[in-house]
Amino acid sequence: MAEKTDLVKKMSKMGETNYILKLAGWYPSRVDEYNGDFIQRHAASISLYEKVIVLFLVKDKSLRRGHSEVHRSTEGNLIEYIVYYAAGGPLERIRSLMRYLLLGLKMVRQIKEEHGAPALVHVSVVWKAGLLALLLKKRYGWKYLITEHWSGYMEKDPEGLHTQGPLVQWLYKKVYQGAGLIVPVSAEIGRQVLRWFPGLPMEVVYNVVDTTLFNYPSTHPGVKPASGVWRLIHVSAMGYPKNMEGILRVLQGLTAMRDDVEIILSALILRPSDKRWPTADCWTGKFFSPARCPMRRWPTCSMEQTCTFFSAGMRTNPAFSWRPSAAGCPSSPRG
Repeated sequence: MAEKTDLVKKMSKMGETNYILKLAGWYPSRVDEYNGDFIQRHAASISLYEKVIVLFLVKDKSLRRGHSEVHRSTEGNLIEYIVYYAAGGPLERIRSLMRYLLLGLKMVRQIKEEHGAPALVHVSVVWKAGLLALLLKKRYGWKYLITEHWSGYMEKDPEGLHTQGPLVQWLYKKVYQGAGLIVPVSAEIGRQVLRWFPGLPMEVVYNVVDTTLFNYPSTHPGVKPASGVWRLIHVSAMGYPKNMEGILRVLQGLTAMRDDVEIILSALILRPSDKRWPTADCWTGKFFSPARCPMRRWPTCSMEQTCTFFSAGMRTNPAFSWRPSAAGCPSSPRG
């Protein structure tokens, strides 16, 4: 791994008038309250030590064409600007990108007038935030680093970078080449980024969890809980990077070997309009068979369905429990 650059060292020299401008490619909003919630927690943790201003722009299909809204919130040292914009019509994808960049530049000018220039620009997820950072570097000379969470650099990702056209891949290349430092959240993502764009300065900073909430027993490790059952919990959107097929295969084998294990699968709701929503031929009654659908289209639970299981066979296994984690979507009883 490359040594830390002056760009990172600069963070420790920030004065009271400086701040970190965090340009987020994913972030919770009214469009998707779960999208990038870990990036929001990351920003909140940094704000314990330095002032952080987050700028996130997201397309909102509920807005009339040409309209936009800006929502600002402040909590301690963290200021969030969430910008909703409308796009549509011919060449919608290009129009959306241009709208994003123009609104982004306008918001940065407003932030700059109110708070001054940032000490550091921090991009979380390259697309589209990295393009805005690249423009800011050319316009103001502001250096930026990138924290990357996306698994789309892997060849097996069905919606990865390899599925994008030459223009999008070229834009990714320019954004990465303009960065002072790349900070992937895992060594594997770092290796995959370097496979695409060799020679980048890189420092891996791993994802972490709140150990006051997630921890192993500090005493008597390996001793069975008082309930007599080992409980395994998986919480995610259950998309391709989570390897749900592999997880379920292993867990099914585990429960066949022992009867003191309980598995709880908790997933986020995908709206029926989500492109991962399955077609009718993926269903057998109310039970879903992962073998019959592409993984990227695995469902979780919809407001119209009481519950969704991963396969008909698993519903007879008393170890499995399904808990859709969203308001208005009831949980199913175990088994």
